[in-house]
Amino acid sequence: MLALENIDVFYGAAQVLHGVSFSVAPGEVVALAGRNGAGKTTTLKTMAGFLTPASGRLILNGGSVSGVTPEYMNREGIAYVPEDRQIFPTLTVDENLSIATIVRRSGPNLWTKAQVLELFPRLAERRTAYGQALSGGEQQMLAIGRALLTGPKILLLDEPTEGLAPIIVNAIIDAFREIAANGVGMVFVEQNFRVPELLSDRYVILDSGSVVWSGDRAEFANSRDTVTRLLTDLGRTQA
Repeated sequence: MLALENIDVFYGAAQVLHGVSFSVAPGEVVALAGRNGAGKTTTLKTMAGFLTPASGRLILNGGSVSGVTPEYMNREGIAYVPEDRQIFPTLTVDENLSIATIVRRSGPNLWTKAQVLELFPRLAERRTAYGQALSGGEQQMLAIGRALLTGPKILLLDEPTEGLAPIIVNAIIDAFREIAANGVGMVFVEQNFRVPELLSDRYVILDSGSVVWSGDRAEFANSRDTVTRLLTDLGRTQA
């Protein structure tokens, strides 16, 4: 399990996260929502080891990992897919995937390239295409597939469906269901709940770096109107 306990994070003198607490377990899907600037990306980067909390604790499997490197977190099974995907544009799909296997953690039941290509058939069709020639949806599939090949226990994804065509969004939702069914936990950022409500086990809403609502699927169903109003109000605040 990966957990944040009362995490505060600063950029210089500016505090970005204020006492953020939530957790994700293997096989669990957690949606992280909120307006732009709410602290969602900062939260993911902290969970992945790119940012060090000023206070509070980042806990992995019961032990504190606050201040460790992203490389350490990756070796321990925490994979991060940033919003800009960061695939290698001058390498082919096959080469991008092969590189991920070099840094994969050791252990049983790790994802194989064949499994990734089965999960994303479009990548199998485009194996020899260069990263820069892929569509936005294909690049997102490649970024997710590459992360899976590192052997994650927890997958952190920043805006994985932003700007994608509905047919690609549906394919990624189906892939997320299969990934979770294989025991991989996920935290993914979305600005609204249209995608998360189809597959998430728990929901966390951030505003101004603080958790303003959280709950499981049942609590979300019972509080849907309240959550929708909250998200709408946050969007108006942003505008």
